[in-house]
Amino acid sequence: MGDLIRTVNDSDDFGRIYLDGLASFEAMEPVSRIRFGAYLLRVFRYWEAMYFHFEDGTLRPSSWKALQAQMADIIAYAGLQEWWRTRMHWYTDEFRGVVEAVIERDAGRTAYRHYGVREVPGSSG
Repeated sequence: MGDLIRTVNDSDDFGRIYLDGLASFEAMEPVSRIRFGAYLLRVFRYWEAMYFHFEDGTLRPSSWKALQAQMADIIAYAGLQEWWRTRMHWYTDEFRGVVEAVIERDAGRTAYRHYGVREVPGSSG
């Protein structure tokens, strides 16, 4: 997970790409869309692996619960859901069900509220 966080921190421009992507994946220019999509591919592979570790008993329920909260906060953003629709077929049926359940719950866009980002630029929620 540290490597994923470092991706946002180590690039001068990736923070903006990330926020733009959360607002609208479809509105991004192609190079930024590829970078944002590649980042999400890593994030979702991490989440999928953790889901299967939870399922086989090697990840504690409390750790899975914390990851589910993280997922709910981030998956709620429109741009992330736009990306998901383009790549969901790359994931297992079981994990797709987990993500779809998170989207269905519509937890709100709260991941960055504590950082002074009330809404992602261009988002409607």
